Amino acid sequence: MYSHLRRYPELLAYFEIHRVRIIHLVRQNPLDILISRAVKRKLDQAHRLANEPPVEGLQVELNTETLLRKLQIKQRKMNRARNLLRWSGLRQMEVGYEELQKDPSSFSKLCRFLSIKSDGNMPESKFQKVRRESQTKVLKNYGEVRHVLEGTRYLVYLE
Repeated sequence: MYSHLRRYPELLAYFEIHRVRIIHLVRQNPLDILISRAVKRKLDQAHRLANEPPVEGLQVELNTETLLRKLQIKQRKMNRARNLLRWSGLRQMEVGYEELQKDPSSFSKLCRFLSIKSDGNMPESKFQKVRRESQTKVLKNYGEVRHVLEGTRYLVYLE
C-alpha cells in the first residue's frame, strides 16, 4: 500500500538490501476505486467469502463536489509510486488489476518475474467480488457523476 511506504520509509532500504522484486498492482480505473470504497463503507466489509450469497441491488452515491479532486489524488499517488519505483532501481513489474481478472496468462508472467513455477492456470480465491454489477446500476447518482466528468480526462473511466 502506498501509505505503508510513507509510514515506514525504511521499507525501501530493506527492499534494496534484499533485492526484493516488486509487483506494482494498480487499478487502472480510479473511478472504480472510489466506487469500491463507497461500497465498502456501505456494507462495512471489503470482501465476501466465495460461499456467501452475492450482494444484489446495492447502490451507492459518490460526492460529486469532491469527485474530481479525489480522482486527481488517486492518479497522483499512482504516478508518485511509479516514479519512486523507477528511481529506486528495484526490479519491478506493473500489472493492472483488471488485466489479471480478464487474462489468466498475466499470472504466468508474474510467476516468471518472481521465479515461481506455475501451471498456467488462474489461481483460485476464497473471496468473491462484492460489486458485480456495472457502474450504471451501482451508482445511484450516475447521471450527476457523468455530468461532472464530461469534458475531463476522467470521462473514459465511466462505463
